[in-house]
Amino acid sequence: MTRALKINVLVFVLLFTLTLPFPLHFIQHPAFSYEHIFIWLEQGICSVIGFNCDFQGHLYSDSPDLLVHTFFLVLISPLISWPLLKIRWLSPELLNKLYLLVCSYTLAFFLMKYGFDKVFKHQFYSPEPNILHTPFGKLDKDILYWSVMGKSYSYSLFSGLLEVLAGMLLFFRKTRKLGALLSFGVMLHVLMINFAYGIEVKILSSFLLLLSLLILLWYRRELLAFFIRENAVICRPEPEISLNFRLKRLIRFTLIFYIFFESTFLAFSTANFNDDNYPRPKFHGAYAVNGEHMLLAKELGLKQGTEIKRIFIHRQAYFIVQTAEDRFIDFAFRYLPGKNGIQLRNPQKTELYFQQNPGLKLEFQYHNNKQRVSLNKLAF
Repeated sequence: MTRALKINVLVFVLLFTLTLPFPLHFIQHPAFSYEHIFIWLEQGICSVIGFNCDFQGHLYSDSPDLLVHTFFLVLISPLISWPLLKIRWLSPELLNKLYLLVCSYTLAFFLMKYGFDKVFKHQFYSPEPNILHTPFGKLDKDILYWSVMGKSYSYSLFSGLLEVLAGMLLFFRKTRKLGALLSFGVMLHVLMINFAYGIEVKILSSFLLLLSLLILLWYRRELLAFFIRENAVICRPEPEISLNFRLKRLIRFTLIFYIFFESTFLAFSTANFNDDNYPRPKFHGAYAVNGEHMLLAKELGLKQGTEIKRIFIHRQAYFIVQTAEDRFIDFAFRYLPGKNGIQLRNPQKTELYFQQNPGLKLEFQYHNNKQRVSLNKLAF
């Protein structure tokens, strides 16, 4: 790989990483402060060249904004790289080391972040009761995959540990080659899942697969000699940066500590090390509706004659009703302090109260009269 191409790759990787608004726990990602500048600039370029794109004003998942943004970075990376070619202190050894370290630590960060999320079941969480009571044929492919993954703690733990292991191997010079090989296999599998099931992180997973390939490209000669030619392998030494030994160790320790801290912050801050066992909020669950369900539909402001057969209390504070036609309608709500009730965030601000003696009942106000609907809690 030529000097110009290495600088170009380095610039693109840094630009993509620093301009992708990725949510962090410990600090706010800088891209959230200036992503609107890129969107405004890219909208202007698209309008000039006559390219129609449905911009939504945010660089997320696989949005048209992020697709155009990625293409824009590919175009401007050579322009930014060109002046860097003339910098004298950017020696071949320093450039090679920066190339390896930036690619390795960036890939390690995402692998550790997603890996620990799987280990603690913060990514593939157990499916909510409304999902489990939805007819199979009415679920989208991505929800189906997410739900199946969420039902198995052991597989989530296994896949998460693979990603964590790959990320840890990338931190160190002696294990970086093995980490890159493991990362390539993991990310190729992830990318295939995202395309096959329509999961909207295809651009990011493609970027991470590219990073693993860029690292493997550095070791291409010994990998070809070992796997293809079956020759004796002479390992190519990694370049060294002329920094104080203690300073290098301090920088590496700081980076590794931050990546571990960011990847595990949510679990330690909430004491949630297995989301399957984490306490669910009050009233959480699925309920079959008996009795005057049409009055409840009117109280919720639904179409006249709507028959509600089930209601669900979602852990993220959503009151969801399932009609006889298996249509789902959700209302955000807040818990009423000191009461066994919730208030929906609908125009009527409907208040619903749960009574559990002798059986579970849902009480609400209808035409100044208290109405009750009997509920049977369902297993899920």
